Amino acid sequence: MKNLVVCALALALGALGPQRVQHGLFDAAWALGTLMLVAFLAQRAAASLRLPALTGWVAAGLLLGPALLKLVPPAPTLHLIHAFAAIWVGFCAGLDFSRPVVGWRPTAAIALSTLGVFLAVGAALALLVGIPWELALIIGALTSLWGPFTIPAVIADPQAVSWSLVGNGCGLMLLSALLLLLQGQGLLPATLLTFVGVLWASLLAGALVGGLLGWMRVCTTPRATLVGLGGTFLLCALVIDQFQLYALLFGFAAGWGMTRQPNQRQQVEPSVRAVQPLFAMLFFALAGAVLDPWTLWPPVTTLVQIALVQVLALILLRGWVLGRLAPAVSGAPRPRTWLLLPKAALLFELIYHPGGGLAELLPAEPARLLRQTALAELLVHAFVLAVLAFLLYRPWRRIPDSIVQE
Repeated sequence: MKNLVVCALALALGALGPQRVQHGLFDAAWALGTLMLVAFLAQRAAASLRLPALTGWVAAGLLLGPALLKLVPPAPTLHLIHAFAAIWVGFCAGLDFSRPVVGWRPTAAIALSTLGVFLAVGAALALLVGIPWELALIIGALTSLWGPFTIPAVIADPQAVSWSLVGNGCGLMLLSALLLLLQGQGLLPATLLTFVGVLWASLLAGALVGGLLGWMRVCTTPRATLVGLGGTFLLCALVIDQFQLYALLFGFAAGWGMTRQPNQRQQVEPSVRAVQPLFAMLFFALAGAVLDPWTLWPPVTTLVQIALVQVLALILLRGWVLGRLAPAVSGAPRPRTWLLLPKAALLFELIYHPGGGLAELLPAEPARLLRQTALAELLVHAFVLAVLAFLLYRPWRRIPDSIVQE
């Protein structure tokens, strides 16, 4: 009841706040403060209902975004803050990557699972649903992506993050090769070459920045770590916003590049973990504030069939089949593979990138289908698969993660 009262007061303050057409810094600060307060209360409410924090954060963004209260404006300042938070989220995922955890047998199983989801979804959509085969393959490639940036918002599991990072690498290579092949056949516009180039340029730039930070030994003390990384990532967010790079991929590559230097992980990790929940909440709440479920109406005729094919393929090929293989390839408990199902962060960035996502590069009708499919998939992952993974992993037997230690 106390949380509901505070949430009502926060919404009242947000509604009474500045609502001018020109969105200045004060408007953005007011909206951001309201969003953070409501997101924190939504996290507490989700925890009391045995739901993951991710679900509460996205729900808070949907509540304050264009779908309902319209209290979070699409201000350029918020785009910059979102990129800053995305770099932190990606950086934390990069720190979680462990080469010993992902040996050659898990890598082979992950690659086969990625390829299986891609082929199963692409073939089912083209043959059974009847959408154009090139669009079916693109949707299949997007479905085959993994969720290393989403897993910590459900359950902190470094092994699952490492597996998902390898899967995302396979998925990105698959998506890039597919787009280049389709463009080479004249089925897609030449602008997709730029899209693919920016994806890999983001990874390269992040690896260079992370390697440079590790080489310079910036992170020697906890205070130096937070100040040094905070200032560097803020500057990088400005550059990313200027050149329209992908902040999540940049942040992951920076985290991976820094840990290539000896002893850097041990120095950086304690300070970074302390602020990780804050930036995860900021990223997913702002992402939810961008989504507009009303754009699903009127739905394309094949939307429900596409969503069912995607969910079934992930549950069968990634949750069940890979779960059967997990004990053989790594000794991981079978239920842990259900944490590999939810994904929302990278898919969101690929579709809703401020500079124009993948759908913007397609003709009108395929673009509308891809936008609705991606939005439906994001909602399913945040409110269905994340909850399913959370419940199957039985995390209430552990002490729940919280931004504020009570």
